[in-house]
Amino acid sequence: MEKQEIKKEKKVTIDDLAVMMTRGFDDVNKKFDEVNKKIDDEIGGLAVMVANGFDRVDKKIDKEIGEVKERLGKVEEGLQSVRGSILDLGDRSVQRYEFEDLRTRFDSLEQKVK
Repeated sequence: MEKQEIKKEKKVTIDDLAVMMTRGFDDVNKKFDEVNKKIDDEIGGLAVMVANGFDRVDKKIDKEIGEVKERLGKVEEGLQSVRGSILDLGDRSVQRYEFEDLRTRFDSLEQKVK
């Protein structure tokens, strides 16, 4: 003979239902906590990567700015040298009006000699 199991129907009370709902929500909350932790870890990792990227860019920009400043300093030195040379030329050259005055006098003397 087969043994048949007889299931007794148990009536679910509101208290039983409340316990089942609480367990279900607790499970869902645990899963959400796990997902939130994973998201937080990912965001933290991304934040570190972004910060490192910015640090590298900052260092590169600082290096480039230093090189530009150095080159600009050399250009300024060159301009000062050119300016000094131009001023020296002015000191060693005859002004146009002086040249014209001397030329007129020379022409006048040349006419007298002829």
